[in-house]
Amino acid sequence: MIKRVLASKYAIAFKHSVKQEEVSVSFETLISILENIVNESDVFEFFKSPIVDIKRKTESLDKIIERIKVSEKINNFLQLIISKNRLEILPELIAELKNELNVVLNQVEVKCYTAVDLTDEIKEKIKKTIKTFTDKKIVVDFIEDPELLGGFRFLMDNKLYDGSLKNALYKIKSYSDSL
Repeated sequence: MIKRVLASKYAIAFKHSVKQEEVSVSFETLISILENIVNESDVFEFFKSPIVDIKRKTESLDKIIERIKVSEKINNFLQLIISKNRLEILPELIAELKNELNVVLNQVEVKCYTAVDLTDEIKEKIKKTIKTFTDKKIVVDFIEDPELLGGFRFLMDNKLYDGSLKNALYKIKSYSDSL
């Protein structure tokens, strides 16, 4: 919980440090860099390690930054995270940066679970259905879940909308058990 709050403060501070017209590109670049660090377990462990001194971490980050050519704002932000020894919050920071980016872009991320792989045509129909639940632009991630049996369920704004066959059968069973 504390990590999430701290990550949120850093994400908001970063948003306020970049120009409005650069927010989208800056956020996407920073998220990409942080995801690469977190996904490379050896690199992440190196940066998190209390044994490695901050100077060495900074030098290593400088080498990475030099190769990928990022803006001064992103470089300064990454240096701040290292100097304050906040690398343990990177996973939470990535999530908060994505949340802030979604707010700026007026979009919402949706996880849609289906029993089978769907055709593009059916995916578009489902997207249109999901779009009726929000005024925001939607970014849908389709995930196969064979346990659903049929239909689909989606998670948007921490709310689960369940139109799956599994849920329908569960409701029928619960109703018949109550008789």
